[in-house]
Amino acid sequence: MIEDKKTTLFPNSRRIDPNGKSTLPPAAQARGGNAFPNIPLFAHTGEKFHLYEDLIKDRIVVLHFFSIRGQKAFPSLRHMEAIASHLEGRLGKDTFIYSVSQDIRDTPARLKRFAERFTVPKGWYFLTALPEDVEALSDRLQRAACNRHGTHSPRLVHYGNGGVGVWGGFGIDSDPAFAAERISWVALGDTSGEPGAPRRAGPRRMGKDFSAHNRET
Repeated sequence: MIEDKKTTLFPNSRRIDPNGKSTLPPAAQARGGNAFPNIPLFAHTGEKFHLYEDLIKDRIVVLHFFSIRGQKAFPSLRHMEAIASHLEGRLGKDTFIYSVSQDIRDTPARLKRFAERFTVPKGWYFLTALPEDVEALSDRLQRAACNRHGTHSPRLVHYGNGGVGVWGGFGIDSDPAFAAERISWVALGDTSGEPGAPRRAGPRRMGKDFSAHNRET
């Protein structure tokens, strides 16, 4: 009965890619930061995606977990809405926000209705998946962040560059401008004036007296 319910809520959820092959987690790339399970996810827009191939690969990603029911206790989506407003002009181009529900009751249709309460620009998706797939994604991120397992905190936001495998995190209730600046640290851009010239992602080194390690620009 449980399997029947899952099939009804998440049709076409088998891990099969468009070529008919099983979608296995991709090999680790660039610094080992992109070994994500290529799970199927379903968006409030009615679209179906595969996590790594469609949503993470070669993109700047902002990802957090939530549930509609949990918004009364902690309005994480209102905080994300404020952060999204500071990413205007980049969302839907090189930067994407993924709000992943941890509640199986949050079907794509329910997420669509709930999304109407927010200003949801292009590039921000409310997503849902089978419980075991959400757990696999949560475990992948928590192992990298703090080596813990279990329900993911709605206060933690993960951000990263899927092209080079650089990832970080911040509290979702952080100052929105600060959060947007943090996200910009993992972007690649041109600082030399030469077309296509990359720069390293991350803030400038703070100096000899600063103990924390930061990547140089």
